[in-house]
Amino acid sequence: MEYHVPLPAQSVAPEAPVDLTALLLAPVPEVVDLLEQLLDRARSGDLRSIACAGQSTAAGTYTCHELGDGDLAHLVTAMERSKLRLLGAA
Repeated sequence: MEYHVPLPAQSVAPEAPVDLTALLLAPVPEVVDLLEQLLDRARSGDLRSIACAGQSTAAGTYTCHELGDGDLAHLVTAMERSKLRLLGAA
């Protein structure tokens, strides 16, 4: 997908193509960093279970969970805490 957007007045070209698809598909460094931190914890044996939610580029959602050898009550409590923290940040 390619769109033409006007450039600032000091530019010599009246328009320049901008590839918005490339902008939308670029990795989000903070998301990658968080996933790498969690992966390190899982590899070290510290992370015993996980539940996560995410949003895709097209505003779709992802959810996943793995109980591992953790317990359901702790995982649900962690998700509720995460929800409250997320809503408090909004």
